[in-house]
Amino acid sequence: MRILFAITVFPPSKIYGGPATVALNQAKELAKRGHEVTVVTSNVLTLHPRQHIAAKEADMEGVRVKYFPTWVMLPRFSALVSFSLWKWLRLSIKEYDVVHVHFARDWIPMIVAREAVRQKVRVFLQPHGMLGRTDGVRKYLDRMLIARTLRFATGILCLQETEVQNITSICPDAHTWIVPNGVAMRTTDKAWSVDALGNKTVLFLGRLHPHKRVMLFIEAARLLIEAGHQMRFRIAGPDEGDLLRAQKCVKEYGIDKFVEFIGPLPHVQVTEEFVRASIYILPSITEAFPMAMLEAMGLGLPVIVTNGIHIRDLLEYRQAAMIVSPTPQSIAAGIIELFGNPDLATQYSENGRRLVADELTIHKVVTRLASIYQGTH
Repeated sequence: MRILFAITVFPPSKIYGGPATVALNQAKELAKRGHEVTVVTSNVLTLHPRQHIAAKEADMEGVRVKYFPTWVMLPRFSALVSFSLWKWLRLSIKEYDVVHVHFARDWIPMIVAREAVRQKVRVFLQPHGMLGRTDGVRKYLDRMLIARTLRFATGILCLQETEVQNITSICPDAHTWIVPNGVAMRTTDKAWSVDALGNKTVLFLGRLHPHKRVMLFIEAARLLIEAGHQMRFRIAGPDEGDLLRAQKCVKEYGIDKFVEFIGPLPHVQVTEEFVRASIYILPSITEAFPMAMLEAMGLGLPVIVTNGIHIRDLLEYRQAAMIVSPTPQSIAAGIIELFGNPDLATQYSENGRRLVADELTIHKVVTRLASIYQGTH
């Protein structure tokens, strides 16, 4: 098949987080299977400061990526506009058998989806949980634009039942399939060992955006340090609004000797962080299907998440992660419990890794995805 992926921002940019990683993993696996995959995206590299990708095209393990000149109207994803991409779509979209749009209330995915529908090309939308909030101006956008796009798409690819419910609340006529996120299980001798508990290192790895709640991580660190626990706390990820606030807070609390900010990391170094860390914390509340958590679990790193995660039932059923209330006290208590109980940490490590291997590899996810494309599922 000739498959067109569309997404607002794509590597080497790191500002779109999990959806871009998901799209890249899917595209590479599809290309590996002999499909011709092209990704169209903006040329935005960073928003703060505003930088653009110099290359017009790239090849990523058989995936052709086309970066289109993009006008940043406002420092928000929804305001990234590319008229050259729009022109290219009108001329070229008919050449593809399937269009897969990594969807949000953004200009680029909206215009790609609309053009595919207009030219009667099979189009699948994957919102990555980004249509969950319907407050404020979102409900008017949904009523005027999003519902119609969902209705006329060939199908909507949802992460879990929570997202199915969100989508059908916007558009009851939407055709939905569940397609979870998946990670590439790399053939490597690097994996977490229970010996890493001796490092006394607690890791936050994700975008420093208010949604990810790095401040909750810092509050938990403060409680532990003030109680006399000898631990190190590492914060890795690109700034998306919370970095200065987090750094100021750490300094004011007087815990800067114990908390280190290490910025965004290339994927090779992410693996190193995971296998060296003792515990990984994901403090955000409404995560749909977090990629960083899957990658950590795939390497065997014990994970603590909050009870607002949308795959809580799966994690509880498989006993694959520790689930706590979204408070500094609960997170701190969970950290103490895992450090004090290596057997429990090992249990979460083994169960998490087994869950990923059994159900959440990119190979299994793309097998399902391809069958949906072809109408054989």
